[in-house]
Amino acid sequence: MYAGILHFVYLASSDPPSGYTSDSIANVEKLELNPYFRDYMSNAFAPLGVYLSFWQPTLTAGNTQSLTVMMVNDEPHPAEGTLTITLEAANGEQVEQRTARFSLAPLGQQTYYVDFPVPQATGKFLLKAVAKGPSGGSTTSRRRVSVVMAKPKAN
Repeated sequence: MYAGILHFVYLASSDPPSGYTSDSIANVEKLELNPYFRDYMSNAFAPLGVYLSFWQPTLTAGNTQSLTVMMVNDEPHPAEGTLTITLEAANGEQVEQRTARFSLAPLGQQTYYVDFPVPQATGKFLLKAVAKGPSGGSTTSRRRVSVVMAKPKAN
């Protein structure tokens, strides 16, 4: 009996610098996934799905940003828990946070709207939406953003 993986990128390889595709498996012989790939893909295929629908590269310091978070429950029973939006600095420190309750029907979906106050601190941050379900597990959607000062208005 034989088993194996027919992984498309090992047939096609990477094409630097335009694309790096063959870095999802850290050790081919032991079939160990790259830890970053495992982390992101475990969230992508979790039964409690969370999607932060925000793709802007910047947030304006001191403003309130309206964020849309879509959630899906792939389980045949209701899911309830907390939805937390955080803005984290490069060192992992949470600079701002908002938490709300969520409730999803069995095999259901719901969109949540969160008004998120952007702090005065500028720089590079990680904007995260984290859904924690009843079992204690969590699912995360992340976006890299920069917080910038507002442009002065012309007279």
